[in-house]
Amino acid sequence: MSRDGDESSNLSKLAAIATIISTIITIIIFISNPVSLVTALHNIGYLYTPSTPASNTPVPNTSVSGVYAYVTNNLNNSVSVIDTATNKVITNVSVGICPHGVAFTQDGSKVYVTNEDDNTVSVINTTTNKVTTTVSVGDNPLGIAINSEGTKAYVTNQDSSDVSLIDINTNKVVATVPVGNKPRGVAIVPDGSKVYVINNDDNTVSVIDTTTNKVTTTVSVGSKPIGVAVSPDGGRAYIGNQASNNVSIIDSSTNKVISSVDVGVGPHGIAITPDGEKVYVANYDSKNVSVINADTNTVTGNVEIGDNPWGIAITPNGKEVYVTKTHDNVVSIIDTASNTVSGKVNVGKRPFAFGEFIGNRLSSAPETSRYTKNSIVTSQYNIKNYLAKNQQLVDIAIIVSQNPLISTIIGGLVVSIIMFFVQKKSIK
Repeated sequence: MSRDGDESSNLSKLAAIATIISTIITIIIFISNPVSLVTALHNIGYLYTPSTPASNTPVPNTSVSGVYAYVTNNLNNSVSVIDTATNKVITNVSVGICPHGVAFTQDGSKVYVTNEDDNTVSVINTTTNKVTTTVSVGDNPLGIAINSEGTKAYVTNQDSSDVSLIDINTNKVVATVPVGNKPRGVAIVPDGSKVYVINNDDNTVSVIDTTTNKVTTTVSVGSKPIGVAVSPDGGRAYIGNQASNNVSIIDSSTNKVISSVDVGVGPHGIAITPDGEKVYVANYDSKNVSVINADTNTVTGNVEIGDNPWGIAITPNGKEVYVTKTHDNVVSIIDTASNTVSGKVNVGKRPFAFGEFIGNRLSSAPETSRYTKNSIVTSQYNIKNYLAKNQQLVDIAIIVSQNPLISTIIGGLVVSIIMFFVQKKSIK
């Protein structure tokens, strides 16, 4: 056999061995962690963030330590911080007078709390659990919601009948939007284009266009509406009507009420599971929580909870519902798999926690990395957001991990490309 033939034979053997090794490694990687390859590609520069911030914009590089509930204690002027892993109160944070509403920033670095009696919003650093800033807003603030980008907070002011818009970066009120009488609950669609504001005295919902900060539509709902939640896909808004004992469902594309679901007596807080399949409604006067099937718009069950449930929120994994009970000074926990009460946590006096009071908390202060437009961002923060917004990549990784044939093809293709260049070099 010629020398060229020997080299070709050796290269073929090497390619075969490399293909087998590559296939085995690929299968092991995908089976052990289906998204690990996607993450790895992101880290070495093959994947880009879904939206590129302006040049030299600082990006948080943070580490999430766990899921926590921040519960406002209206008569203690404090917030109880519950570690949902242990269901223990780890600390109590002093805030303003008569705290009520709660909202997390998306990155988990801050919690915003409305204080009814001193017309302020307290900003809590979740790393230190200390108030770092106090923002003056309108009269008797109650509800609060923060957009998915973590840049804007909308605060309902009951006695001034308006909404204060806070710039999260500066913690300054940058706009005031007049709405209906006695605005209470507030929620933002996921894409940040609309804000739904509940007007308790008018039996209406004001729809704010976030581009112009003006009310574009007013929707009539049930009697004495108070709580509101928007589905994860942004398609529907659910409004609890405390005097008519029902939930109005608004189609966000038309801003029309498409259905009304009878629940318990005095519905207040509303929360929706992350998959959008279940809607939980805290019924203040009937002392229970109604569970609505979001596909059929029917109540599938009622969970007996005890005296006066008010605020309600669901953990990010969708497994547990936390319900504040204002007269018991307790937070009850519902297991969403069985829809039974699985535990409780004692907190301060008259816990309200109106809004999305559960979120991820940071284990260390946010660091910032600087980058220019179109550069690659490799922080854990952006990897998490990229995968969350590009579920298709994760789905593809899982499909590949479950199909050895596809894994083999991918491994073989990679090695073939490598061997092509090796052979090309050897010929030269």
